[in-house]
Amino acid sequence: MILYHGTTLRAANSILKNGVKMHKSCGGYFGDGFYTSEDIELIKTNYDHGAILQIDINSSYVNYLDPASFEKWKLISKETYKKRFYRLAIKNGFHAIHDNSFEGIVIYNKKIIRSIKLFENGKQTIIARSKRLV
Repeated sequence: MILYHGTTLRAANSILKNGVKMHKSCGGYFGDGFYTSEDIELIKTNYDHGAILQIDINSSYVNYLDPASFEKWKLISKETYKKRFYRLAIKNGFHAIHDNSFEGIVIYNKKIIRSIKLFENGKQTIIARSKRLV
């Protein structure tokens, strides 16, 4: 599954050099995580702060909040304001979640990231790869 993440050029370079660091997340409605979208136009319009990253993830680990998983999510979602919420999410089986409110996917477990590419002047270059979650 291909996703996009808008950020500053400085942050993009850090991510490409050091990988995704969940503890550096600014948080959001779904807690600490790596906020992405399948919609490149959404990222360009609302979240492009100088750089856009293209992320390839293993989509089998994405939770779509259906009624069954939503009940489990509700139990832990009261903790989204806490730092390092991503650890609690992973512990409860939420490696990434899809949210309709912003048509995005919040990644909690960086191990599901297969590769990261930087979009620069329309050119794509593979900069970093991570191991697949086994």
